[in-house]
Amino acid sequence: MDFLKKKREYLAEWLFRFTIAQKEVLPEVQKNLDVTDWEIEALTNLQTKSANIPPKELNLFFERDYKYTIQNIPMMPDFGTIASTTATSIATAGTSRVYDYVVNCGDPSRPDVMIYSHKYTQRYRDLQEAQQRPEQVRQLMMKYASENSLKRFDEAQNAYWSAKSDTSNREKAAVHMRNLLDGIKGDLFQLARLADKENMTWEKMNERLTKGVAMGPEHQELLSQKAFRETLISRLSDVLKDRKAIDANNMEHLWSQVLDHIYTLLGLLKELGDIGGQSFILDKKRSR
Repeated sequence: MDFLKKKREYLAEWLFRFTIAQKEVLPEVQKNLDVTDWEIEALTNLQTKSANIPPKELNLFFERDYKYTIQNIPMMPDFGTIASTTATSIATAGTSRVYDYVVNCGDPSRPDVMIYSHKYTQRYRDLQEAQQRPEQVRQLMMKYASENSLKRFDEAQNAYWSAKSDTSNREKAAVHMRNLLDGIKGDLFQLARLADKENMTWEKMNERLTKGVAMGPEHQELLSQKAFRETLISRLSDVLKDRKAIDANNMEHLWSQVLDHIYTLLGLLKELGDIGGQSFILDKKRSR
């Protein structure tokens, strides 16, 4: 909990400073830019007869102005979408594990515990919906996955909605979710291959496709997703075997975690241009 609280304090302070910068600093920077643009345009378009105006002494003012500006208005860091997306992917991996913990702490014999479990699992699914997680996953898949996997995603999502309204369709939904997970794994293995028939493992795929340095946080998280994936496959198999069950097999919980798993996986991958593997997926992207 200490690290979660420290993380929350850090993010809250970051947003506070960003808000202040937007409100108080940005307007002043814009004013400064506007007058600088005017100065450059006015002096660039001097008439020939006025070429000796303004006096050369103005360069001293320009130099002083420039030095003061860069000293007192530090350049914003180039965050980039890559870094922010990766941070969200790693955060999502941890959040999904907390979600799994909250799901499984439900005790049917304890009404208070069940109320707690249902309350916070529903709040997390509401967060996923507010953050448009299914659409985010599909956008990442359009970048890294095959057309067949995109079709599997649509089928899994439709089957999930069908199972929500009719529990007799839960087995069909489980089949489509498992097929989707298999398709994503197959796509990543193919993307990592250097030759068509090269034997591929999760560890080798991680080494070739993941951002960051070897055994850095991105690599460690993608490695841990292998076990998380196996847990999901096992739970989906339980649904197919119609094992009565624990609440963790509820289709809402499973779909929520399937989305988190794919979002984490694809959010940790290098840009396609930085991947050395030769595959039909990479060739397809290059041909667009």
